[in-house]
Amino acid sequence: MQYTYNTKQAVFNVVWQQMKKQNFEQSSIQKKGANVCLYRGPDDRCCAVGALIPDNAYNAEWEGASYEALVNKPTVRELFNSDLDDFMRQMQWAHDSGIIPANMKARFERIADDNSLTVPE
Repeated sequence: MQYTYNTKQAVFNVVWQQMKKQNFEQSSIQKKGANVCLYRGPDDRCCAVGALIPDNAYNAEWEGASYEALVNKPTVRELFNSDLDDFMRQMQWAHDSGIIPANMKARFERIADDNSLTVPE
């Protein structure tokens, strides 16, 4: 199968650029007093995984689904090899736990460092 994203660096580049574009602010809403992350959120924000899903493949019904449930959707699975699943979970964690933008940015920088990746300008 030909995947859209074949390497950690390719995934990281897309996600980093999207997070930078949204000033490392979460794609989330407040629901019953809790912060709920979204694959696609208000103000054109995305989470790490949501940034990789093309507009024509995105389905709003996926909101609230776990990464494990989402990645088994054929339109999502064809985006990246299952060898990248652990890396994708790291990326998702960096977004979901990065409530403060500076903390989110630092988490992504650490992922880059831990995986010997280059942070795009």
